[in-house]
Amino acid sequence: MSLLPTASASSVRGTSPSPGPGGWNAAGDEPDMLKAKEVMAKLRYKDPGSFWNAVYTQGIPHVRYNRRMIRFPRGALDDWIRRHSA
Repeated sequence: MSLLPTASASSVRGTSPSPGPGGWNAAGDEPDMLKAKEVMAKLRYKDPGSFWNAVYTQGIPHVRYNRRMIRFPRGALDDWIRRHSA
């Protein structure tokens, strides 16, 4: 059984789903990938509906590995925050 996600290049927004130098962890996440709850806290969203609306309408960088697994690349997210800060 492989721990590699089944993302295709067309499902990627802002980054490549290839493993970094540290490889994949047991959960199948890259070390520099954040979960939705972590990004919600970082961007100070309290309502999940508003957060997901922002992900899809404001171009928050993310990688969709399958129907239920979406991760956010830390570096691309930090760049996005810098570009969208007032």
